[in-house]
Amino acid sequence: MLHSVAVLLLDDMLTSSISLPLEMLYAADNTARQRQPGRQARLAVQTVAAEEHRCVRTQAGLTLLADTHWPQAKQPQLLLLPTFWRNPLRGVRKAEALTPWLRELAEAGVLLCTVSTGSFLLAEAGLLANRAATTHWSYFDTFARRYPNTLLQRHHLITQSGTVYCAGSLNAIADLMVHLISEQYSPEISRQVESQFSPEIRSQHRESLYVEGQPGLHHDETIAAVQDQLNAGSGKMPSMATIARRFDLSTRSLNRRFKDVTGLTPLQYLQQKRINDARELLHKTDLKVSDIASTVGYEDSSYFCALFKRHVQLSPQQYRSAVRGKLFGGV
Repeated sequence: MLHSVAVLLLDDMLTSSISLPLEMLYAADNTARQRQPGRQARLAVQTVAAEEHRCVRTQAGLTLLADTHWPQAKQPQLLLLPTFWRNPLRGVRKAEALTPWLRELAEAGVLLCTVSTGSFLLAEAGLLANRAATTHWSYFDTFARRYPNTLLQRHHLITQSGTVYCAGSLNAIADLMVHLISEQYSPEISRQVESQFSPEIRSQHRESLYVEGQPGLHHDETIAAVQDQLNAGSGKMPSMATIARRFDLSTRSLNRRFKDVTGLTPLQYLQQKRINDARELLHKTDLKVSDIASTVGYEDSSYFCALFKRHVQLSPQQYRSAVRGKLFGGV
């Protein structure tokens, strides 16, 4: 669980690249403290400047005064690095003095979280060598030429390599925070934070997430075939025992192998897929909740509603109202 966060402030940064993740982390911390009344003090946050005068001018013209200069900063559990406005190399040159500090934090096991072109800072410090990372799509080629030893993931908006997290865009930072909160707090708290900020912050973010060495990137052809069957299925699915027999496995072996490579049991995987399908239908169709339940594979709509609320922290109707409240209509 997180107790301390440092936020790096740089000239010409985009304020939203650090304000949104910080607010989401505060929400997670508040939720955790509400659930554990005896828990210690709230999340400690310090803002850190690259320059000794500690005064930073953001891209939008805001002037921010950091709490401290980087040599005096306390070691945090997590460091948030912002994105630059336009050419990232200009920002990298201004932040050259930070390299020893960033390396020191990395060696100490501090979590490093970058947004968009903020990944240039870590790459410049040599912290992304032979590691998976991503950056803003406009600078893929520049990044690849300058840091050829980095394993640039052009098809993933979010990457995790050990203690280093990268979000390829400002939109992706919200998805990354949901993922990080799930790891540092709990999946339940991450779902609650997601619902507090926006029920559509995450659109099946796992599809955009690359975790170096994660079980989901596997070579088990049998389990991949089972996944294909679960993904393709609609309505009532055969029992797991039946699916296991189709692949010449016992139910126990299927459950064990499936969880080994995906991190979920087949039932959990199927439930997650059905909930995501239901979210799409609630957003894009006028089907009744009972019809949506049946369409995604649940004949008991009450059970479906309870399951949906457990996963999303909103009832199906509340979710529909929330996502449709953002649609603009003509007068």
